[in-house]
Amino acid sequence: MKTLKLLPLAFALLAASCSEDGHKDRLVMHYDHPADYFEESLPLGNGRLGALVYGGTGRERISLNDITLWTGEPDRGVGHPDIMTGIGDHSLETLPLVREALENEDYALADKLQQKLQGHYSESYQPLGNLWIEHLGAGEVTGYRRSLDLGT
Repeated sequence: MKTLKLLPLAFALLAASCSEDGHKDRLVMHYDHPADYFEESLPLGNGRLGALVYGGTGRERISLNDITLWTGEPDRGVGHPDIMTGIGDHSLETLPLVREALENEDYALADKLQQKLQGHYSESYQPLGNLWIEHLGAGEVTGYRRSLDLGT
């Protein structure tokens, strides 16, 4: 019976710990120095346009991205050479051969074979470029902090 009396208290504590305020600090990434590497930069974007902010103080780097930038050329539909030559049509037969080449550590053959699987939709994503911002006369920086709130 004592357990049943404590059950509402347990649910109340659980609900309070799961509230937005309870997770607020866990949804924020904090750094005390500018990013040196891609993995340390903070992403911003909307799914079509994006940026990686490195957080420099004297010189800021922002890597820019746009979803429309790919290698190659736009798909030309049924007139595309890959469709006309049938590349990608033999994927079912080719995949076991790729796996066998990888198992035998014949990476050159595996690479050559896997190209038959790709077809004309296998372009590579490309970054837009880097924006560099010089902060002239910024002076000495103390107490540096950058953060990204994943909740907002």
